[in-house]
Amino acid sequence: MAVVAADCDLAAREHLALADLVGRPIAVNTVAGTTTLDLWPAAARPAETIEVTNTDDWLTVIAAGRGELVAGDRTEG
Repeated sequence: MAVVAADCDLAAREHLALADLVGRPIAVNTVAGTTTLDLWPAAARPAETIEVTNTDDWLTVIAAGRGELVAGDRTEG
């Protein structure tokens, strides 16, 4: 699952792949999240990570358009 801000250029798309998020900042919950840069191939990873420690901050980063969110295990790329 990917979550982006409502005004993000990706928001209107019905499906997103991990590759669609390459070059964009990714919000990472370092306490309870499962998302790591290891989901992406080493040569094609997000531009940066924004570390948060709780779900509220995680969602705030997304809503503010500062980063995207990926949740869950890699099932396709």
